[in-house]
Amino acid sequence: MWVLLLLPVLSVTSVVSQEVIYDKISGIDSDGKLPSWLLFKDGILEGIPSERDVGKHMVKKVLELVVKEDHRNPCGSDDTYWVEALFENDGPVTTTTRESTTSRSTRRVDNPPVKLNSLTGFTCIRGVYCEMTIPESTFKDVEDGDTFKLRLSDSWMFYEHKKVKGVPLEEGDFEFRLEARDKAGQMASAPFKALVTASFPFNHLATLDLDTPVQRFSRPSSLSSFVHQLANAFRSKPDAITIRNITGNSTRTQVSWSNNTVPHKTCARNALDNIRFTMLTRQRSQTKIEFVKQIGSQFHVRKASLDLRGSCINKEVPVSTAPTMEATEQVAFPWMVLVGVLLLLLLLAILILAVCSAMRRNKKKEKPSDYMGKGMPVVFPEEVAEDVEMAHAATPMLTKEERPPLKVSQHENPLYKPPPPLAAASPRLGSAVPAPNQRMPPSYVPP
Repeated sequence: MWVLLLLPVLSVTSVVSQEVIYDKISGIDSDGKLPSWLLFKDGILEGIPSERDVGKHMVKKVLELVVKEDHRNPCGSDDTYWVEALFENDGPVTTTTRESTTSRSTRRVDNPPVKLNSLTGFTCIRGVYCEMTIPESTFKDVEDGDTFKLRLSDSWMFYEHKKVKGVPLEEGDFEFRLEARDKAGQMASAPFKALVTASFPFNHLATLDLDTPVQRFSRPSSLSSFVHQLANAFRSKPDAITIRNITGNSTRTQVSWSNNTVPHKTCARNALDNIRFTMLTRQRSQTKIEFVKQIGSQFHVRKASLDLRGSCINKEVPVSTAPTMEATEQVAFPWMVLVGVLLLLLLLAILILAVCSAMRRNKKKEKPSDYMGKGMPVVFPEEVAEDVEMAHAATPMLTKEERPPLKVSQHENPLYKPPPPLAAASPRLGSAVPAPNQRMPPSYVPP
């Protein structure tokens, strides 16, 4: 009977002949247990040694053999018994030494930021942009230096570029907390207060209709950016603008504001005209394209208006502008007025021509009446008989009754003057009778 046993590295394989072979693996320890990091499963030794398990470990395999009688006798009828077993052979032991390097990391101690100085409170004006610079000596971090991050508690103010800034829209006292965090997330905070007072009085109110949702102005950074863009359009500082009111919906927003540089006690027309003509054109009072570009596409201006109040309410008339996108509709309005005026002038000219033609027709129907009147007839002195009392008058006169003119010859006419003798003897004049200088009376028309 032969038994073959193979022992590969980290594995045990047994080949059994005949009936039953029971094999058992145990450690070299007295209690017969394997090391804690070594397991025997499905005929395989496996495990992961740790740093503490560095060294030699002997593993022993014990075979328990059961020998039974073989009724077959290859040598004849004599009973023959034999046993052959594989003895334990501790062959040459090869020791392999491996060098292993264990790296040990030491965690550096990171202390949290420390607040060195407290922040002082400051005062803002309602609707006016305000800011406060945070001193560099407020917080200190030993490991990170000045690379920590500052964050402001949520409100109408925000932190940016070592400054706390914002545009307050409500009056009152506000408390804030400035937090400083290092790279490890450790925090230190510094509280401070801000007082918001009432806004400046004003005598004008400018209104801008924007194609912007009102939710955008709920962010302090967006409102601050809008104030900066508006101030740049008028070439002034951000604190020269006062935001009076903000209303709107999810698509449009209406912002009312005033300029703090304009005096409110007196009506400064030049300053108000400067504001008006910065936004509007002089001829049609439409929003200027340059003004829309200066405000920016983020806050697209759709309509602008300027209302005067206070000291200017009785001296100026409010001016309203048409939206830039609807300018084509209002351009047609002057043409309609011009066409209407031309039609009225044409009707008036036709009426004047009709009246003139009617007057001409009436004049043609009238008869010429020289020296005629509604009263008594006019006669000349030579036409009156000598027995009349007023026969020697030198001017035309009125007669009591109408008579035909007397026939007076040329020589009897007292106004007749004979030609000079040289003129009568001159052959150039001929024998033509000169025309009398006196105008002949009209022919007699019987009544």
